[in-house]
Amino acid sequence: MWKTGGVEAEKLSFLALSLAGGSTMTQLCASFGISRQAGYELLARYRTEGLDCARSRSRAPHVQARATAAELVELMVGLRLERPSWGPKKLRARLTMDGSVRLSV
Repeated sequence: MWKTGGVEAEKLSFLALSLAGGSTMTQLCASFGISRQAGYELLARYRTEGLDCARSRSRAPHVQARATAAELVELMVGLRLERPSWGPKKLRARLTMDGSVRLSV
């Protein structure tokens, strides 16, 4: 596990020692307290991204699995703007009336 004090500095020193050679990946990862897989992944990211690989990354998903389709959102918002006094039940009934839109509960 990377030390919490200076994660970026730790990663950069790991990369410097790794690129300098002199010790095996197993020894190097053991001295930093990380798995070999983490060491190899950091080295691979360095080769593609350069020194930016040491920055912290967001853990948020890139895609929301249950997001509503943009076309459906556009239909719902458009109908809501046409009929601002309608509630969700009436909007849902109007959208599903012809069967072209299928909404789950």
